[in-house]
Amino acid sequence: MKILLDCRLLSDNETGISNYTKALIYIYKNNIKTCDILLLVNRYYNEFAFFEQIITNLKPYNVFHFLFTSYIIKKYNIDVLHSMFYSNSFIKPRNINYIITVHDLMFYKIENFFSDRNLVNKFGTIYYRFIVKRSIKNSDYIFTVSESTRRDVLKDFKRDSIAVPLWSKYSSTVKTDFEERFIKDKYVLYVGNERNQKNLEFLIKCIKKTNNKIKLILAGGKKKYDDNQVIQLGFVDDKQLMNLYYYSEAFILPSLYEGFGLPVVEAMRFSKRIFLSNAGSLKEFKDPGIYHFNPYSEGELIYLLENIEKLEKSNFKKLNEKYRFENFQINITNELKKIFQYLNNF
Repeated sequence: MKILLDCRLLSDNETGISNYTKALIYIYKNNIKTCDILLLVNRYYNEFAFFEQIITNLKPYNVFHFLFTSYIIKKYNIDVLHSMFYSNSFIKPRNINYIITVHDLMFYKIENFFSDRNLVNKFGTIYYRFIVKRSIKNSDYIFTVSESTRRDVLKDFKRDSIAVPLWSKYSSTVKTDFEERFIKDKYVLYVGNERNQKNLEFLIKCIKKTNNKIKLILAGGKKKYDDNQVIQLGFVDDKQLMNLYYYSEAFILPSLYEGFGLPVVEAMRFSKRIFLSNAGSLKEFKDPGIYHFNPYSEGELIYLLENIEKLEKSNFKKLNEKYRFENFQINITNELKKIFQYLNNF
C-alpha cells in the first residue's frame, strides 16, 4: 500500500499543526512499516530524508490550488492520502482513500474570526467553509483532537470522527533547577497569540479590576501590551517558557473557543492552578486544580484571581494518562492499523 502524507503545513516554527505533522511522520516511520510512505511538502526536509519527498508549490488553503491538488495526487499512484489538516482536494480521484485531521472549526465558530469588518469576515468564512466542507465530504476517515471538535464536526458537517487527544511536549519529569527566576513578581500566565477568539481584552480588563493587582504575563504573539501590570513577552524559547510555567501562580486560558488547548496540558505538567473558560474543548479538562469560568463574566474570573492562594493546585500525579505522548502514539497507531487492515482486506 502506498500512502502520501500531506505535510504542506510543516514549519520551522513550533505551530500546533507542524508539531502534529512531525509526530505523525515518526509514527508512520516506526509503526506503519509495511507501507510505502511519501511526503507532500513545500520544501525538502533533511530531518525526514528516510521518506521520499514530493515538493510542491500548491498551498492547502488557496482555493485555486485546492482545485488542482488532485492532479499531483493521481500522478504518484497512491492508495491513501493522509492530510494533517482539514484540506485535501476538490476532486477526489477514484480508488484513493482520504484521511484528514480536523484540529478545530474556529473559523466557523468565532464571530469576526477573519476581520472586524463584516464583509471581509463573511467572505473569509465562505471561502474556508468551501474548502473544509468539500474536504470533509471527500474523506473516508476523519481524526479530531478532542471530543468537543468531534461533536462540532458531527453537528455542522454530519460526519463522525475518531477523537484522539493531543499531548504535552514536555516529559513527565520536568527540570525545575532554573538558574534564576525569569519574572520576579507574582504573576498569572497566558500562553498563545492575541487573535480575537483568545479573549485577551476580557482577560486584561479583569486583571486591571483585581484588588490584589497581580501581574499578567502574556507569552507568545506580537508585543502589543506592556505596562506595570500586563507584560507581553512575545516569543519565548522552551527554557524560558518552562521557567514561566514553574513560577506562575496560575495559568489562564480565557478563549471563546479552542479545538483542544495544548497549553492547558503543559500547565498541568507543572502542577499549576488552572483557570479556563467553559467554552469549546476547554470544558473537557476536569482534573483537580482546574477552575472554569464564563468567558463573558468578569466577576467569575476576578473572584478566582483574587482568591488564588486559597485554591488547590493541579496535581501531576492525577494527570489523565490520555494526555501523555505515549498514549497518543499508541491510540493513533492502533486506529491507523485498523484502517489499513480494513483497506487491505477490501
